[in-house]
Amino acid sequence: MRVGIIALLQETNTFVPEPTTLVDFERELLLEGEAIRERCAGTDHELGGFFEELDRRGAEAVPVFAARALPGGTVTEETFRDLRGRLLAALERRGPLDGLLLAPHGATVAEETRDVDGDWMTAVRAAVGTAVPIVATADPHANLSPAMVEAVDGLVAYASNPHVDQKARGVEAAGTLCDMLAGRIHPVTRAAFPPMILPIDRQCTDEEPCASFVRRVREVGARPDVLSASLFLGFPYADVPETGSAVAVVADGDAALAGRLAAELGDALYEGREAFRSESLGVEAAVDRAEVSEAPVLLLDMGDNVGGGSPADGTWLARELHARGLGPSFVCLRDPEAVRRAEAAGVGTMVDLAV
Repeated sequence: MRVGIIALLQETNTFVPEPTTLVDFERELLLEGEAIRERCAGTDHELGGFFEELDRRGAEAVPVFAARALPGGTVTEETFRDLRGRLLAALERRGPLDGLLLAPHGATVAEETRDVDGDWMTAVRAAVGTAVPIVATADPHANLSPAMVEAVDGLVAYASNPHVDQKARGVEAAGTLCDMLAGRIHPVTRAAFPPMILPIDRQCTDEEPCASFVRRVREVGARPDVLSASLFLGFPYADVPETGSAVAVVADGDAALAGRLAAELGDALYEGREAFRSESLGVEAAVDRAEVSEAPVLLLDMGDNVGGGSPADGTWLARELHARGLGPSFVCLRDPEAVRRAEAAGVGTMVDLAV
């Protein structure tokens, strides 16, 4: 039983002017064949879960292609076309496969191809045909598209934000594929797309209102006639038609059931939308609170969210803290020109910098 493994991940902030290029993938992860096993087996990434569970089941893991870049600006079309070509060529070279495990991010955007994940996953499905089972994982910050759902038999998102269960979801996806290949289950996936976008500061799965809905999704996934259920929080730092939240349900051979349960969850999420309104403060109000706090305070500029691909060059908080003389405080800014000037000046030298 030969199971191919493919990964292509980047979280795209379309509001950032600096593009993501092939260099960004080369810097982070861009591998083919056995080099993927050497780099990713034993990690806490979903690829680590793929390798671990396939080995436990006695299946042959066939690493095909893996590419990943850190969150950042829109992927250049040239870069995506290069990655897509490499991916499909590597898939052809690996020969016939009994099944495939895919690891898209779900919120990757290129200059012209706005639904990058839907595009390459559809291309993979076309390359191997409808008879080859495909199961995929995805980041819950995916802006899920119908194309992504239609390209696979099974789909499971990480259940936590912050993401601490990537490997577990990889194990789950690999187990689902192996059971499918053994004829024990027949996964069918359906999704619902309520017309809403969840603010990023309301997406912690350990806090309300998100926590209650995550429990509801988990209860659906625990039904004996359901294989899994996933909440896609969505990625609001992307201006594409697919931007928004979604839910997906994988049932065992019952498309109608999967569709009904996904619709019910989608309706419930939309009906409770008011609870997800952002509670962000302005800079002055936030610093007012910090000024009277006895405990250390962490201030987050949600418009300059580095974890969401922003450039870390926002100076608003630094300006307010400096104006009030509050400290000790620490602000991390990305300013390559300032770094170059400091390096040129040398250790122990004083320099004046415009921030």
